[in-house]
Amino acid sequence: MDDGRFMERLMRSLQGAGADDVVISSINDDSIQLKFANSTISTTKSWNTQDIVVFAAVRGRTVSTSIKDLSEASLRTATKRIIAFADSLAPNREYEGIAKGPFSYAEVEGCYDPKVRSFGEEAPLLVERAIRAAAEEGVARSAGTLRASAVTARLISSGDVDVTEDQSGLYFSFRAMKDDEASGHAISVGRSLGGFDTEAAATRAARIAMMAQSPKTIVPGKYEVLFDHLAIANLLSVAGSAASIFSVESGLSFFKGKLGKRVASPIVSLYDDPRLPGGFGSSKFDAEGVPTRTTPIIEDGAYRNYLHNTSTAKRYKTETTANAGIISPSPHQVVMSAGDASREELIGRMRKGIYITNVWYTRFQNYETGAFSTIPRDGAFYVEDGEIKHPVKGIRLSENILNILAQVQGISKERRQVQGWEVDVPVLAPLVLTQPLNITRPGS
Repeated sequence: MDDGRFMERLMRSLQGAGADDVVISSINDDSIQLKFANSTISTTKSWNTQDIVVFAAVRGRTVSTSIKDLSEASLRTATKRIIAFADSLAPNREYEGIAKGPFSYAEVEGCYDPKVRSFGEEAPLLVERAIRAAAEEGVARSAGTLRASAVTARLISSGDVDVTEDQSGLYFSFRAMKDDEASGHAISVGRSLGGFDTEAAATRAARIAMMAQSPKTIVPGKYEVLFDHLAIANLLSVAGSAASIFSVESGLSFFKGKLGKRVASPIVSLYDDPRLPGGFGSSKFDAEGVPTRTTPIIEDGAYRNYLHNTSTAKRYKTETTANAGIISPSPHQVVMSAGDASREELIGRMRKGIYITNVWYTRFQNYETGAFSTIPRDGAFYVEDGEIKHPVKGIRLSENILNILAQVQGISKERRQVQGWEVDVPVLAPLVLTQPLNITRPGS
């Protein structure tokens, strides 16, 4: 049977079998993916997936599962298994229920481009143009991925919610490699074909790779740091997750106990913003069907809000921030407010520093304190008296996220959307300049 009818019948079946709360969502996803290596497209894949995700609360016991078989037999089996599994569990004493509708929804602009559904034939051409653009900059070896998806999502609940949304998404990752020590990485992320520019991303990556040739080592110590979009997005994505009340309760948040306190430089403001037009993580509803809203996390350096679903909000005697995950509240999309400087102006302010274009292997020694280390990847450059002097190699940033936020002294006007490997939560990221941070060597 079709997914809509299956969802509605499963809802009635679960309620008839004793479920108190039920949330059922469906995702119909048409996607394509191209991978390329050594400047040649190596794989092309397209697929359609149809997933049903079910949450049920039965006498205080909570169960979540997914279903792919939409047959009559599957419906009956799913109902029996969900109820039986719930009966085998202890009550979830922290569960306080789901949102009660009905709700009205305001659309988020720019989140669906119907042309993405027929994008398959154009995709190889965009990759080939990107490869040529990098070659024109002097880089003949490149690798990366292009993904495109068109999704229809529907959510119904026993709380009188029934909402549907169409979304599209485009992601392009390009790594340019001049030699074994000189590489650059750039991405293009968006919801529509307008503004999705693979050639511009390839050109940025290639120019970083060209600049990164013949890197030198530097003496470990304290250096000002200019984080490019990819590098700061890695850290801001973690900060967004740390804002979840679930992370706070689990001892995985450096924002624990910080509500109302100063946690960053006064020029830093950070938001969870699922209402951002064309935002990669934007949506008009959360996983309970609550209409989304913009939630300040940090405003002018002060910590403002933890992220809640309906259940956690009741426990803390506050309102949901429309950040369900039913089990674990989570950010939709982290947005850092823009500053007033250009990239060149930020570099010009640096007396002795490192310009980091990308990072990887970000690992936390202690999530609750914020202590972590990460390794700059691709081009990183030593800056002295406002000028890039030479590329650097063999360095590690060994720091604390709260200290980095506190040391911010400059933010760019330009912001870019970032999502990808090690950036799980989409981020709208500027460039960020900090006062001196700890630069060490890998392994130290």
